Parts: sequence; C-alpha cells; structure tokens
Amino acid sequence: MKILDYPFMLLARTLLWALYLIAFIPLAHWVCWRGCKKGEFRYMAYLLINFTVDVFATLIAPLLPLFATVQLGNSDNNNARLYEPRLPKWLSWFQTPDNSLWGDKGWQTVHYPNYKSYLGQVLWLLRNSAYGLIYGPLAAKFERIGDIISVGDPRLNKSNPDHSGLSFTAECGDYFQWMKIVRVPLLKRQIYVNIGWLFDPFVENPQTTNAYRAPMKFSIKPGAKL
Repeated sequence: MKILDYPFMLLARTLLWALYLIAFIPLAHWVCWRGCKKGEFRYMAYLLINFTVDVFATLIAPLLPLFATVQLGNSDNNNARLYEPRLPKWLSWFQTPDNSLWGDKGWQTVHYPNYKSYLGQVLWLLRNSAYGLIYGPLAAKFERIGDIISVGDPRLNKSNPDHSGLSFTAECGDYFQWMKIVRVPLLKRQIYVNIGWLFDPFVENPQTTNAYRAPMKFSIKPGAKL
C-alpha cells in the first residue's frame, strides 16, 4: 500500500457511499416487501452510517496521527498489552481496537516495515478505516456463543475453487450473517459475498475468550477463477 493510493481510495469510498445513498430507498422497499425484518433494516441503516463515516475517516486520516499519544492498550491483534501510539477516546471510532497506530505484526513485517513513521500510521488508518465504529456502536453484542444458530461451514475460502456455490449463514437474535461463494460463469470467476455481522469466528472457535461482540461486515470480492 502506498500514499499514491490515497486519492483512489477516497474516490472509491465516496462513489460507494453515493451509490448506496441512491439505492437506499428502493432497497428499503424491497426489504419491506420481503417481510420487514428488524435485523435487515438495522443493517441497512448501519451500513449507511458506516459508509458515511468511512468517507470522513479517509478524508481526515492524514490528520489523525497528530492527535496520538503513547498509551497502554491492546496490540498484535489483542495478543499483547503495550505502550504504543493511540488516538484519544473521542477519536476511538477511527482506530483499530486490537492494535495501535503501529499496526499488527503482518503490517510491521510484510506490508510496511517503516510502520513507526507518520506515513506508516496514516496508511494503517487508511487500510483500516473507521474500525472502531464497526467494532463498537455498530457491532452485534450477545451473551453466549450458544445463542448463535448457524448453517454451513464458517471456513469458506474465496481462493478455493472447491468452495464454489457453498454458503454459511448465522443468526443471533435480530443479527445475521450471510456468506457465500457465488459462481459467475460470465466472468469465469467466483465472487465472495460476506454481509451482516461476523459470527463465523465464534462458530469456528466456540472456546474463544474474546468479548462477545461481532463487528459489522460488508465485503464483496473476486475469488478463484472457474
């Protein structure tokens, strides 16, 4: 990832926000026609909030490291507690809750070894835009992993051609997750779709000691070639 990617990321995120804004009312009518499920309306509203804040977070990412101070907190994807640069609480929506502005081990060793620099911190924030929002106010909170009702394999891999056509669904109260590897013969490729809230890590590892909080997810990506 390079700083030259910044204008393209801002343009792409702004375009996605605009397209969703245009589609919001027709989509609301379609959801209501399907039965007006509370969880689906919540997801639509949360998605609009997420896209809006995502654009704003991208705009202000170059300014955010200027507000950082060294604080004790989660690091290395919640595997350590270290004193590292972090944003103040009033900017927590824009920071990853499981890492500081120095990123995780993969970011530090593979993607951007100069991770301690100002530019490294900006790029980390751009890569993980508004993570504190989807892990905080927009997350699904639940009491027990046993409350999650799921069907399918949570270990779907978009790069595995053998997973073509497979799906994973989960529900927990009004919250849901729908993950599927869709075959698109016209494109000669699979498309990976993952929407809702991320319950699959809890289904995959029911012994997890992580907080019972599933972040919101919206992901549509190309997968393996057919």
